[in-house]
Amino acid sequence: TLYRATPPLCASKSTAARAANACSYYYFAFGSNMALSTMTKLRKLNPIASTPAILPNHRLAFNIPGSPFLEPSAASVEPLTPEERMEGLFGCDADADDADSNDGCFIDEDYDNAVHGVLYKLSEEDFAKVCQTEGIPFAYRLHRCRVILYNGDGKMAGRDAMLATNNSTFDPIFAAKYSSSNSRECDTLVVSAFTLRAAQTEFRRKERDIKPSRSYLNVLLRGAREYCLDGAYVRKLERIQIDPNVIGGGISELLLEVAERQESINKFFG
Repeated sequence: TLYRATPPLCASKSTAARAANACSYYYFAFGSNMALSTMTKLRKLNPIASTPAILPNHRLAFNIPGSPFLEPSAASVEPLTPEERMEGLFGCDADADDADSNDGCFIDEDYDNAVHGVLYKLSEEDFAKVCQTEGIPFAYRLHRCRVILYNGDGKMAGRDAMLATNNSTFDPIFAAKYSSSNSRECDTLVVSAFTLRAAQTEFRRKERDIKPSRSYLNVLLRGAREYCLDGAYVRKLERIQIDPNVIGGGISELLLEVAERQESINKFFG
């Protein structure tokens, strides 16, 4: 299909070799799966390649219910409505030094209208494992999307890549705004992929979001920093409100640490 990985993925990190004619899929990760150890150590997958990427016209949501007081929610992505796109473009005038006064509106509008994450190229078997371990179709459902690849530098490489596409493929609002101001040329690749959104339609509204645990958010931040996602987007993640009532701050980091230690033990004993 279109969403199989047929074009080459110019990844910044390669972790496994695959036959050129093997069936593979592109999967866009935005939550805990951004951390490579989550994929390789916890889920026991072997990504063929991976690279930072942007999903335009979507928001990062925390609308997958979990276990209260342990891990209350997990992340998903949800398409923005036309009204939300306009709000992100013109409804934010926050000062960079006053992050607490902007009521969730972030400094740069380009980071309110897109989700940054990691695009993985997976074998057919590993893609099926992702679907199984993520609880498709009960917790999540597959969501077809188009993402923009970039080489993470921890600064503004992702934003520049998105503007370099002129966004005409994604949104005429963006195209009108930047067509006259953005003249830089950039070798940008737009890839069709699969990602995940909430399976239950009643959970997709923004007001249904559930604050995540500190531990879960830390895993997201680990992956974002590991792949050098844009600095402004990382700061956006850092400002996400967490649930203060979670016991011990959550268990996501602990589960990942146990998986990493187990692999080290297995390697030690051959």
